[in-house]
Amino acid sequence: MASGWTGITDLVDTGNSVATKLDNAFTALDTDIANIVLRETIYASLAAPVPATYNLTATPQVVKGYSTAYVGNYMTIDAVNGTITPTMSGEYRISFLGSMTFTSTVTTRTVTLELYNVTDSVSLGEVYMNMPRDSTKDSIDPVASFPLVAGKAYAVRVSSAPDMSITFGLCNFAIDIVGF
Repeated sequence: MASGWTGITDLVDTGNSVATKLDNAFTALDTDIANIVLRETIYASLAAPVPATYNLTATPQVVKGYSTAYVGNYMTIDAVNGTITPTMSGEYRISFLGSMTFTSTVTTRTVTLELYNVTDSVSLGEVYMNMPRDSTKDSIDPVASFPLVAGKAYAVRVSSAPDMSITFGLCNFAIDIVGF
């Protein structure tokens, strides 16, 4: 129920008229509805770079050069540099979907995806994927929630051990709000 309204007993308040109490209740309800609608439109997505090859080492590099960008309210996107910047601080769901191809080897390899705060040069978290020997393709799709700060640019970085080349054929980096 809207804040400020506790039921029919509120209408008996001698200090305010019924109309004033109803007006206050509807104003609070309007605010609650606006916040719900707003939350559903705070998202950004970078998608489908032209198949991009990365020569990976232990030093992470930003996945960039996306060809398509979708943005809702309160986000800015830089598709060329692979960053998404929220303009509201809050809890956000981060997802990355990537299908990749690579050369077969006789050893397993580990690819690391990292959520990176580009503005402050800080890693927020990593996901590791071990690829079996002799494999030539795989995909990864981690999803996690992080508190993000307004005005900070975030990107996905990728690295590997041992060094290897991968080609992303499908790629999507998305951020959407979970809570203010």
